[in-house]
Amino acid sequence: MNPLVSVIIPVHNGAHFLPDSLASVFDQEYRPIEVIVADDGSTDGSAEVAESFPGVRCLRLEKGGVSRARNLAVAASTGEWLAFLDADDRWFPRKLTEQVALGEARPDAGLVLCREVHRFSVDIPEWFHGPTDGGAPRTSLPPGLCAGRSSNGSAGSTKRVPSARTPNGCHAPGTLGSAIWWPRK
Repeated sequence: MNPLVSVIIPVHNGAHFLPDSLASVFDQEYRPIEVIVADDGSTDGSAEVAESFPGVRCLRLEKGGVSRARNLAVAASTGEWLAFLDADDRWFPRKLTEQVALGEARPDAGLVLCREVHRFSVDIPEWFHGPTDGGAPRTSLPPGLCAGRSSNGSAGSTKRVPSARTPNGCHAPGTLGSAIWWPRK
C-alpha cells in the first residue's frame, strides 16, 4: 500500500491560478493523496475556488504570510509525505509517483527534489536566468541532504521525520528558502 501524501498549497489572492494548480494535483497518477489549501486572507475568492474542488480541505486563515499558512497546513495534515505546491505552479502527472518511489528507495534522504521547468506564454523576460526546457538543473542544497535536484519549494517532497523539540515543547523548525517546515512523527 502506498503511503499517504499530503499536498500543501498556500495561497493569497491566487484565484486566477489555483484551478490549474489543483487540476495538476488531481491529475497525479499517484494515490492516496490529501489536498490542503491554506488561504492566507485572500480577498479574491481563492478559498471559494479551492472549496469548489471535491476532496480539497481549505483552511481559511487571517493574513499572516506564506510560511505561517504553509506551517498551519502541515499541522493539519496526516500524510507520511509532504508535497509543497505554490498556488501559481503546476506539476507533471508523474511527479508524486516518481518522488515517493525514490524517497522510499532512499530512506536516508530527508528530501526528494526534482527539476523545475519554467514555461512562458510570452517572450522570456530579460531578467530571467533559469531553465525553460527542463535543462540544466540547479540546487542550493548541500550534497547528501536530498535525492534529485531542484531550485524551488514546489519541486520538493519531504517525508515526516521526528523533530527536535525546544525546551517549551515546540518543534524546532528546519528552513528552506522562505518556507519553514515543521516535520513531526
